[in-house]
Amino acid sequence: MYPNIRAFHSFLTDAKVEEKNIPLSKLSCLPDTNQVSLVFDGNKILDVITQAVRENDGVSVYTTTTSLALYEQISMFCELSTELLKNHLKQNDTDFKAIFTFNGCGFTPHPEVNPVAPTQPPTEVLHSSVFNQNLSAKNLSHDTVKRCAARFFIEEDVEARIVRMFHENCTNTFRAPYLAWSQISAFFAPNNQYASEVYGCLELLAFPGIERVVTNINIENQTFDCITKSTVLASVRKRCLDFSEEDLSSILLFESKNSLFYVNGMPDIFDDFCRYSSSEHGSRAMNFLNSSTRIKEEEKKLLRRNLAALDAPVLVKDSRCVFLSKLYNKKKQSDVTAAFGKRLPSVFYFFIFGGPVMTASYAALGQGTFVDNWPLIDTSTYRGIAENVFPLRVQIAFQLFLYTGYRSRLRWLRQYILFKFKEENDRRWSPIEEPPEIVLASWVVEPEILVTNEDNNVFLSDILAFQESAVSEKLVYPDIRTSLAVILLKSLDLLGYFTHTAEGVELSGPSIFSRALEKFNCPTLSEYGVLVIELVRTRTLHGDCIPLVIPHSNIPNEGPPRSVRFAARLLSVIPLNLMAPWSGPFDLEMAAFGTSSRLLGRMLRILTEAMAALLFATKSTNVPLSQFDEIIKRLPFGIPVEFNAGFLMTYVLMTECSLDDLRRTFPELYNLEEDLRTIFWFWKMASEALSLISAEEPALVDYFVLCEAHTLVSVACLRLCPGFWNEAFVTMQQESDFGMNGVNQVQYNMSSVSMPVNRTMKNGNY
Repeated sequence: MYPNIRAFHSFLTDAKVEEKNIPLSKLSCLPDTNQVSLVFDGNKILDVITQAVRENDGVSVYTTTTSLALYEQISMFCELSTELLKNHLKQNDTDFKAIFTFNGCGFTPHPEVNPVAPTQPPTEVLHSSVFNQNLSAKNLSHDTVKRCAARFFIEEDVEARIVRMFHENCTNTFRAPYLAWSQISAFFAPNNQYASEVYGCLELLAFPGIERVVTNINIENQTFDCITKSTVLASVRKRCLDFSEEDLSSILLFESKNSLFYVNGMPDIFDDFCRYSSSEHGSRAMNFLNSSTRIKEEEKKLLRRNLAALDAPVLVKDSRCVFLSKLYNKKKQSDVTAAFGKRLPSVFYFFIFGGPVMTASYAALGQGTFVDNWPLIDTSTYRGIAENVFPLRVQIAFQLFLYTGYRSRLRWLRQYILFKFKEENDRRWSPIEEPPEIVLASWVVEPEILVTNEDNNVFLSDILAFQESAVSEKLVYPDIRTSLAVILLKSLDLLGYFTHTAEGVELSGPSIFSRALEKFNCPTLSEYGVLVIELVRTRTLHGDCIPLVIPHSNIPNEGPPRSVRFAARLLSVIPLNLMAPWSGPFDLEMAAFGTSSRLLGRMLRILTEAMAALLFATKSTNVPLSQFDEIIKRLPFGIPVEFNAGFLMTYVLMTECSLDDLRRTFPELYNLEEDLRTIFWFWKMASEALSLISAEEPALVDYFVLCEAHTLVSVACLRLCPGFWNEAFVTMQQESDFGMNGVNQVQYNMSSVSMPVNRTMKNGNY
């Protein structure tokens, strides 16, 4: 039940400091109330989820973006907090409130100390293929699964999805301005008390106000386990008599393996730390940092940064953002600006705290740094796409800069850029030039024209009716629907989907990309239409092989034809209905493409959230600030982009399979026929859209590959969903310019397909 503390962890394990089987009735209540207010540490939740995925779905790093094991753990925590625990405590006339708190912007980024590239995928995985059912996920060796599982970690898009799911189930779900542990400590401050107990990591004992940490809750036995600060101190003092609470705080933060605090490659320091003592020159921690020769200077800098968590900015009940140390009437010990960046406008802290939103742009705004950590699957293709997408990331943040008036020297830190000599690794920093200023137009959105959907939802296909309605003056939007519409219009406008001509009056119109988006006329699939268009614009979607960063000579450079790769990658973005972890065939190249498509999906989500934040910050909506989360939860791109439909479609396009074959090969697909109909319908829309783009931007889409891919998908649809083929593809033949007239039950005659005339390429990137 202990968190990942190194030498100190071992010491506490041997000391048996955990108290077990305490009755739930002993949980503390808030002062002068009968309410147990239990805050769940988001770091602990993410640790539990990570461990569950590694144990129950070890190959998910190569098969699924969001594992079913993840959803199961979220359900477990929500059930624990909202039903079982609440109902049990009610039997004892005790009220209950659950609070979930996750990290916000974190520390100002530093280059990794002692950076080491992740190990390459196991050889068995490198040779995986959707055609080799002997190497399906369920047939991998135990050692291979274990090595795959060790590579899994929760990336930013999945973490954001987790936070949103908790927010949907528990309204008291928050993001700290910077650090969850610091904010949880603020919940225990006497003049700001909001919590009476905390379930979480042992590091919480480093913070003031927290005297014990609940480590386990057993509803069946109606008990809980915990570790108290007094018990830990008593155990350490048997070894080091003058060990103080301040010393405990320091060693806990020094030796934490939490991703925000962990100092890579640093040796265990607990024994060395205990050899020092407090003196007139400073505390034990300061004397250790000033004198120890066991750790390097760059490691000491990070340890000092870790101590800044005790001074971190936190939100208090009156919506102010104050230093944690000030809240406890303690002297500030660290340079907070250096540790966390510039203070943000108060309204931005509100967005972070109650959104819930992704924090990357806010962190870049205050800290002046864009950070790319190691991707789950690192390829040269991914790195190139990261560079292609980067101008969009900068422009999103710059829209926030325009609101704040900040001007900072921006940098891009890519942790995965390694050099032969360690002294060169500071070259992972790349300076960023200030982008051109883009002032976004307002949009006239007429409620009576805007399509009315269930639950006030607005889809990307709904807002194209207003693409000629841009105006230069500021407008204020009356409700959730019109506010959502203008957020999506501004997002597409920043992406370049609309043209503008200013001649006294702002005039707008469609570009080739908005005309392509019109082809995606299924509202719930229109966000995937935007994703596909952006995959094309950034040259992510193609039919070429994706090489690894480090080539492997023992891997044959072979695979499906370019047309199959192209179609399968395009269709991989459509999520499938799974009832169990992926057990069927898979391949590393499609998983690598999924890493890249997820990057695009993250950027599009961050874009829409930024436009929503600016709409509220500039008071351009009459929707109350308290309903900001009602806007956020309705924005597109909220579900991390999946890729396992690519495995299915590669198999479908390369074999003469039947539905029964597919059910045997992919048993976890419980709604296979519906999934296939969705995939084929999406292809119908996507192929029409890309044909349109190809005619005007031929360098973005290989029209010959598109036509070959269309033939393959059409034949597969005819074989697997003949009734649906009549509905979708026959109509498409009659209405589109693909020109496939020689169709029969087996294949299309492509000789009649006319290639478009090449034209001068326009700017297809941001």
